[in-house]
Amino acid sequence: MKKSIFSHSAHLFLISFFIGLLFIACKKNDTINTDPNLRLEFSNDSIVFDTVFSSIGSITKQLKVYNKSNKKTIISSIRLLGGENSQYRINVDGSPSLLHESVELAAKDSLFIFVRVTINPTIEDAPFIVNDKIEFITNGNEQNIDLVAWGQNANYIIGNQVMPDGKLYRIVAEKDQEVIWDSPKPYVIYGTAKIDTNAILRIPEGCRIYFHNQSGMWVAPDGCIKMTGTLHKPITLKGDRLDEGYRDLPTQWNGIVLEASNQNTEINYAIIENAIFGICAQTTDLSKSNRLVVTNTIIRNMTESGIKSQAFSIQSNNSLIANCGDRLLDIQLGGSFNFVHCTFANHWSHSLRNNSSIHFSNTFSDDSQTLHNNLNASFGNCIIDGRNTDEIDFDASTTANFALIFNYCSLKTQMDISSPPTFNQCILNPNNIFANTDLSIFKLHEESVLINAGSSSIGQLIPFDLLGNSRLPIPDIGAIEFTSEEESKTK
Repeated sequence: MKKSIFSHSAHLFLISFFIGLLFIACKKNDTINTDPNLRLEFSNDSIVFDTVFSSIGSITKQLKVYNKSNKKTIISSIRLLGGENSQYRINVDGSPSLLHESVELAAKDSLFIFVRVTINPTIEDAPFIVNDKIEFITNGNEQNIDLVAWGQNANYIIGNQVMPDGKLYRIVAEKDQEVIWDSPKPYVIYGTAKIDTNAILRIPEGCRIYFHNQSGMWVAPDGCIKMTGTLHKPITLKGDRLDEGYRDLPTQWNGIVLEASNQNTEINYAIIENAIFGICAQTTDLSKSNRLVVTNTIIRNMTESGIKSQAFSIQSNNSLIANCGDRLLDIQLGGSFNFVHCTFANHWSHSLRNNSSIHFSNTFSDDSQTLHNNLNASFGNCIIDGRNTDEIDFDASTTANFALIFNYCSLKTQMDISSPPTFNQCILNPNNIFANTDLSIFKLHEESVLINAGSSSIGQLIPFDLLGNSRLPIPDIGAIEFTSEEESKTK
């Protein structure tokens, strides 16, 4: 009898014990996690609708949201930041709404969010890339998921490989390949467009290239770009934000990077604007020609430099480099340079600018080495102007040759320009050079002393200016000839 009573008591104890464990477990799972450092996890950090629309289209994708903690989580809000104006719509676990509040997510559980985008890509003034975000607020902690879709008919170059720094790129010209971007539709770059080793990317007249934020072009060693725009059909490279508030803002994309090459990169009649830098041509490989030819081109409104050269050689005619937050032309580690009828005008107004606009150096140092290379630079009938007191500076090492020649140039500098052969018939610190420095074309003022002040022999080398005006028989200094208002109307 005692044995039976003991067995029955033990049985009741075990039942009570397991019920207690179950109660504790349920209570634990019902406990709400209030940790302010709690972060949700997601199946993707962004949702990219990579379909190129050809007509009005609607596409739906899904996002999975995970609560990896051991406690229940209350998501205070899930909302579409664009609100009613967004071209996206979200559905959270079967409930469609722009805003979802107090969404419960059990411990070790997940929920589905369905995202739909509807776009009419035939609307020409629509943005090329349509962005929005889904915002999650959990215990005061904010997390965002980017939404990206294409808003117009265009050729979309979308990064599909990852650089060591985590940024995306796509090879647009394979090794030893020649590619022509001759589509009438614009090209939109999302990531970095790479021209591979020994490849050539040809960009013909009228081509329009738009870059998303942090996107750019990268030319690998011995690759090159050949841009062949014309006066009436220039090539344009700019950010993909075309709305009024962004049209003239810098930092919208990264710029063009060139590495060492025995092939010439050639840019003719192009407008490159609103990036971090225009062209960054940098190498320490002195065994290659590293030649860049820039003619009839406008490079403007860069956060940093217009052209940054390291051990490259540059030929440039009829070009305007203007309004950069650091330097217009930054030359390091020497090279050969010939600028004819170019205008360098730096009236940058977005922030304080400390450096001079033009910098020359025949040396380069980093943590591992110091290099030297001969520098030979000549400027003919050119303008160097800006808001700073001195817009020219140099770092000349005696270990390598350092030679500068300015012929019939207008110079903003505190240097003594009376001594040839460095300075020949130059004009020092003139006033009223430009009709309007707020405009980015920098035409000459009607009373400018630079009118008919250029060398005729230099002018004959480049008989027409950047806008197609004749500069003969006596040229003005700079890239653009002065024309009266009546003459301008007839062109």
